[in-house]
Amino acid sequence: MNSTRFAIVYDKLRGGYWFIPSVMTFVALVVALALYQIDQYVPNDLLYNRLLIIQGSADQARNTLSGIAMTLVGVVGVVFSMTLVALTLASSTFGTFLLRAFLRDTTTQAVLGTYSATIGYCLLQLLFLPHDMRDNMFPQISVTFAVLLLMIDLAMLIYFFHHVSVSLQASTVTALVERELGYVIDNELGATRADKAESSEIIETRRRRIQLEGRAVEAVGSGYICAFDYAGLTQAAVRHGLVFLMTRKTGEFVCAGEPLMLAWPADRTDTASLAHEVNRACVLGDTRTMLQDPLLGISQLVVIASRALSPAVNDPSTAMLCIDRLGQALGKIAAYGERTGCHYDAAKELRVIERGNNFDVFAGAAFNPIRQYGRGTAEVLMRMLAAVRSVALFCRTDAQRQVLLQHARLIVTDSVTGLPSEYDRERVKEAFEETVQAIGRSAIPDNSVST
Repeated sequence: MNSTRFAIVYDKLRGGYWFIPSVMTFVALVVALALYQIDQYVPNDLLYNRLLIIQGSADQARNTLSGIAMTLVGVVGVVFSMTLVALTLASSTFGTFLLRAFLRDTTTQAVLGTYSATIGYCLLQLLFLPHDMRDNMFPQISVTFAVLLLMIDLAMLIYFFHHVSVSLQASTVTALVERELGYVIDNELGATRADKAESSEIIETRRRRIQLEGRAVEAVGSGYICAFDYAGLTQAAVRHGLVFLMTRKTGEFVCAGEPLMLAWPADRTDTASLAHEVNRACVLGDTRTMLQDPLLGISQLVVIASRALSPAVNDPSTAMLCIDRLGQALGKIAAYGERTGCHYDAAKELRVIERGNNFDVFAGAAFNPIRQYGRGTAEVLMRMLAAVRSVALFCRTDAQRQVLLQHARLIVTDSVTGLPSEYDRERVKEAFEETVQAIGRSAIPDNSVST
């Protein structure tokens, strides 16, 4: 399995609510079997009156194990049902991402796994107990370990309540999205690639030629593009003597029969194996993933901010938290600069040209929706201008600065029509002038902003 497909499988397993609890339950069953065997060989007299070793009769062993199992079943049902209700209510503010984040949360899975492991352990020990068990056959080690698991479950329950109350806070949710987004940005934009130094004019010439002369390789399935295996595409291009021009990018929905990419020269594409190899290198799924799609992380923060600015919620503070995180992510994107999106083989021959996103695409996805929803709130507009100023510190090209300047102008223009108070409009205009200076302009024309 190649690295890209392994990452997809790992992402799905991590997102599965069942994975960690299933593993922990299986381990608990193995431990139950091992402790039962130990109890068979260790005489009770050896552990009699030992500290922390539980003694008792056969009925007490059954009552203890069954009581622990029944109690934990009830606790799991009540606690997690209440938690899901709270999550459902919170998701109306933060979006469905919160449910996905809750299911992927390692702490949540570990707590559920601890309870399911204890229940499985006690039930298996009950099956091991013989009906005619005498008091001198009391499974001391097994019952003691069951009580120890119960104490651990109580501690995990207290911690779980604290963890849920913290994880439902807006600052925690936005920080969680930004951390995952930052990891994707580092992996996609900051990873070292064996790109050959070629001018943008040469690459653009090759792109236009492939667009005119290339032949489309169609998708055999439907779904969202989760990831491309660029190493696999490069190897396929080498085997067939081709160059691929991507016509789709991660995060887009593709239907069966639609082109995934163009292959050039066209006379070498009439092979069934080529379509199979290309589709194998394109991982489709029912939902978008952030594995190679930074725009998904940006859109999640934008959704949280947009919901917070809706009249039903009216929570500008949450929107400003999202703007801060978006500014941090855009600053990291600007610092990495523009990628060529070209992949070369071992002989330094061009084999794959990506269809990537430029800085203006990321900036537009981050600022435009929030600006449209928050044009009537001066604090939100001023926080957006502050985010623009922070991103400007990391810009490497004049093109990036021009993008930020354009968004700053849009923000102050919307403030003119969205803010009824002259005082608020002046505050936004002053913040705009500070932003222009931070971007690199010493002055602005008097007629650049109408009042």
